[in-house]
Amino acid sequence: MIIKNSLLMFIIISLFVLNVNSYGKEKSATINLKKLNITKQYFQNAVKYDRTGKYLIAEACLKKVIEKKGTEKHYTKACFMLANYYFESRKGIVKDKSKARKYYNLVLKVIQTKADAEAQYIAGICTQNVKHKREIAFEWLLKSANNGYADAQAAVALSLFKGKGVKRDAKTAITWLKKAVANGNMKAKAYLASYYLGSRKNIAKGIELAKESSEAGNAAGQFTLGMAYQKGRGMPKNLKKAVELFRLAANQGQQDAILRLKWTEPLLKTKNKRISTKKNGCKK
Repeated sequence: MIIKNSLLMFIIISLFVLNVNSYGKEKSATINLKKLNITKQYFQNAVKYDRTGKYLIAEACLKKVIEKKGTEKHYTKACFMLANYYFESRKGIVKDKSKARKYYNLVLKVIQTKADAEAQYIAGICTQNVKHKREIAFEWLLKSANNGYADAQAAVALSLFKGKGVKRDAKTAITWLKKAVANGNMKAKAYLASYYLGSRKNIAKGIELAKESSEAGNAAGQFTLGMAYQKGRGMPKNLKKAVELFRLAANQGQQDAILRLKWTEPLLKTKNKRISTKKNGCKK
């Protein structure tokens, strides 16, 4: 009888321990799931604010994603976006190469590149910007491009145009740009537009592509269309519109637009002052 009672007590205690452990695991899983959902929401908010030009809010959301360490994908992308903010600058966010290097290095520590075309692209950009190993960076970008990733196809084209990590080859660069354009890449549309407008080979098509890219909010497209307005390439000269487009591009960290604004803004002010003086003279 004593043995039976002891056995019964052992079974009851075992079941109680199992239930407690099970509850603990369920609670832990619930907390982890909640944490993942929170970091996912922060990342989605960051992307939303980035697209609407609210970069300081996007920056804060990205830092929350990194702090809470959600999924590897969200963590990696958050580090990559922040690194790009500091590498290029954004409206309200100054360029800071040391911060950019920190976040690029965080990406390179965790990123898995074996079968993911997007990850290969990210690895290529990080390697290019922080390690300055252009040949290795180009290899990553080319792998990603061959796997059909449009951003990488545009980046490969740019590397071929500039000879970054690879011998210059404009013909092959154009081939890659057309592939990226076919995949709907707005940066590629801007680059191809720039080529058409600069070479004057197809000005009408260049303007069409530049407008598509610019209207989609792409910084390279805004800069390219701004250049067309400034130079009167394919449309009447319009310095005011050019400066407006340069400002939009500069807010996204487009370096050529930032440099161009340094002398086109004063030029526009001088032009407007002359017009105002003439109008006042006529009134007198």
